Amino acid sequence: MTMIKAQAGVKNNIRKLNKSIIKHGSNQIVHVVLFALFFFFVVYIWSK
Repeated sequence: MTMIKAQAGVKNNIRKLNKSIIKHGSNQIVHVVLFALFFFFVVYIWSK
């Protein structure tokens, strides 16, 4: 039952993300991806 709820949540989030991409363009997604890469890079450097 938990897996079904998790899958439904993921599907809803993907649907919302697709609507957001169509509405606002892909520029916002690029910013999110760059922020995530920067964050993981900082954590990686800090953990060494």
